[in-house]
Amino acid sequence: MPNLGTQNAFLGPTQQIKTCSTQVIIFHAKFTPDLFESQLFSNYDIQMPPSLNTAVDKRKSEYLAGRALVARAVKHLNIPAQNIPSGAKREPIWPAGVQGSITHSRGHHAFILTQPTDPSVGRDSESIIN
Repeated sequence: MPNLGTQNAFLGPTQQIKTCSTQVIIFHAKFTPDLFESQLFSNYDIQMPPSLNTAVDKRKSEYLAGRALVARAVKHLNIPAQNIPSGAKREPIWPAGVQGSITHSRGHHAFILTQPTDPSVGRDSESIIN
């Protein structure tokens, strides 16, 4: 069973990226996929969707890191902590009144949330390869 040290090492400190609006928040954190253990879902109080039962650990770690980062940060919008499930196309299903986007790339996770909803909000990260 992972201890708090493993949990903290898996998902590093959360950093808020400043925006021009109090209704738009962006957060970023590094995560270490190699430290993923299935028990971390329980430690972070994140529900693993059935669609991940047969997924590789890399995919599970990406899902967990994104949802754990969101769980840490939604309090800034005064949203009660809750599970953020996935839709049919693996998109996050946000609570009523919130719109957002989660992205990840090579050990980095970020997300953007808006309140009230703005259907055009999105964020994507890609690593540059040689």
